[in-house]
Amino acid sequence: MKFNHSLDDMRSFCTVVRYGSFRQASIVLEMPLSTLSRRVAKLEENLGLRLLNRDAHRVQLTHAGQQYYKQSAPLFDELETIASCLLQDKT
Repeated sequence: MKFNHSLDDMRSFCTVVRYGSFRQASIVLEMPLSTLSRRVAKLEENLGLRLLNRDAHRVQLTHAGQQYYKQSAPLFDELETIASCLLQDKT
């Protein structure tokens, strides 16, 4: 099976989970709320899974969302570590 989702979509999802809201994640990512929502919806569509339950006031991870976040969040932590190390080596 070929997956057709981008790292940006994955990062968007992880940021929503980390901050607990689309609004806060959109501020952190400096991305319009509508764009962020579309990115997460596209990721869910490409995976064929519902990752988040949404209502007007909060987002809640589904079981699949918990598993996906658990596996994907460390990837972004590692990418940040790599970037930080490279920037330190530059100086």
